[in-house]
Amino acid sequence: MGPGLYVIWNTAMKKFYVGQSNNVTARLSSHWNELKIKRHECKLMQEHWNSIGSQHFKFISLDIDEKWENEEKRKDAELELIHLNDSVVYNILTSVKGQKHKLTMKKAYKTTLLFFPTQKV
Repeated sequence: MGPGLYVIWNTAMKKFYVGQSNNVTARLSSHWNELKIKRHECKLMQEHWNSIGSQHFKFISLDIDEKWENEEKRKDAELELIHLNDSVVYNILTSVKGQKHKLTMKKAYKTTLLFFPTQKV
């Protein structure tokens, strides 16, 4: 497939991993394989995968479209989603100085509701 944004959602623990790629399908497949062989870079997500099993993880393409061909635009959107959901994401940001976020609050809010429709944001 094409460029876009995706999440890996742990339905049991209500946590998710946000990502972006120029090929979302291939990247999600890569995550699956890394988790399966117990070598995923996100140690906490790997621990959860190992302890509760793959059946509790959903691999979801949020938006795949030509509008995401620009890597900087994808990274900005990824960071915005991480910041807006920082209490429930696996992602850990080490430095975001100078990053400008281009998603609107309304769009990010709708994305959050996709995962946790009963959660107040």
